[in-house]
Amino acid sequence: MILRLAALVLAALILPASIAPKAEAEDISVVKKDGRYYVKAVFICPEPAQTVYNVLSDYDSLADFIESINKSRKITKTGETLVEQSAVYSIIPGIKLKISLFLKVIGTPPERITFEDISKKDF
Repeated sequence: MILRLAALVLAALILPASIAPKAEAEDISVVKKDGRYYVKAVFICPEPAQTVYNVLSDYDSLADFIESINKSRKITKTGETLVEQSAVYSIIPGIKLKISLFLKVIGTPPERITFEDISKKDF
């Protein structure tokens, strides 16, 4: 159940509507280590890797095309990329979950985007 829930939240968080219908989950895992949860998702999308990376790393525009994200803004500070987001998820019909994230993002174009919620407010 936790794996399915994590997959739904992760898909809603990172996959824009223009890519999500074409993307197929290759591997999704959730691991709890040292009191922290680590979620890893790998997906196959029939678009050029750089295009997908550009869409997923356009943090200031994510709220424009990801329905569940209310606000997303990029903050660059001393060589670090930080992203502030708020989102509302309806995983179970009629029940909404509001979360706030302050993410430290490390990108390795075009293969990988790694992030950590450094606010530790909702996760």
